[in-house]
Amino acid sequence: ERLLDWPSLEWAPAWSPDGRRLAFTSNRGRDGRTAAPWQVWTVSVGGEDPQWLVEGCLPDWSPDGAQILFVRDLGGAMTGPIFRIPAAGGTPVLVGQERAALVWPRWSPDGSEILFGQIGGAVADIWIADVSQLMRGR
Repeated sequence: ERLLDWPSLEWAPAWSPDGRRLAFTSNRGRDGRTAAPWQVWTVSVGGEDPQWLVEGCLPDWSPDGAQILFVRDLGGAMTGPIFRIPAAGGTPVLVGQERAALVWPRWSPDGSEILFGQIGGAVADIWIADVSQLMRGR
């Protein structure tokens, strides 16, 4: 069953921990029109109550459901620095390096670490970082 009947691209869905909402990447702009760059939205699992969250892509919910990690896309390649934002919306906060080419951030089950990929030229690596170390000075 198709969740949304939007004339745009929707992909990279992530379940909220309570199973009631999804976060996903879309090229649907905040105004409801198709737009570039990528945007993060949330929606109920029934497809109701879509909410625009932030410009970015590849979202993931924190284990407590309070925050969402995402990548701030730099140049359309779906790579960039990782940010976190309250799941209900708000101001994004940088997590880690500002100019990094990172992808697919994922919270650890206990929320203490973040798993992500880093791309550089023809090399791609997987990293695990302690959240408290990444958030120092922020």
